[in-house]
Amino acid sequence: MNCLVTVEEIQQLIGINLSHKDDVHFRQYISRAQIEDLKPLLGDRLFADINKNPEATTNGSYPNLLNEFEYVDGSYEYISYGLKTVIAYFAVAHYRFDGQEIDTPYGFAEVEAGNLQKSSRERNREMSQYYKNLGFSYWDTVRDYLQRKTDEYKLWYGDQPPEWDNSNKRNTVQSVSLW
Repeated sequence: MNCLVTVEEIQQLIGINLSHKDDVHFRQYISRAQIEDLKPLLGDRLFADINKNPEATTNGSYPNLLNEFEYVDGSYEYISYGLKTVIAYFAVAHYRFDGQEIDTPYGFAEVEAGNLQKSSRERNREMSQYYKNLGFSYWDTVRDYLQRKTDEYKLWYGDQPPEWDNSNKRNTVQSVSLW
């Protein structure tokens, strides 16, 4: 699976300093955000098509979906913050949920004025929820764009969920858990 956003782009978009020595570790959070959070919002077909070829313009302009841009619909100007921003906030939410603090033999700890202070699981959840909520706020701008341009993005199902399949698999649209 392609990571649709890079670690560097996340650092620029959100303005946080990720403390990992390599990008490989943080890419797991990007992948989780794409699969757990973005895929249910976009639907299987559009998600798979974007992931396969993010530069495609055959089923709508995917570069437009991925990046922030302004557009006009009717006589109004709107802004879509793009899927990269949505993924970035969801990825940081996963990162915070797992804890970005220092992992010690006694649990996660925060560095405060040169001293290690034990970080509470509750604080990690609060921060994770904060970033998750921001991700959904940015998603609203992308969803609004997709709703206004449904004729261009035929693989997106909009607010009409796909039909249930007859197997025991879960529906491709599910309520999005906020942990």
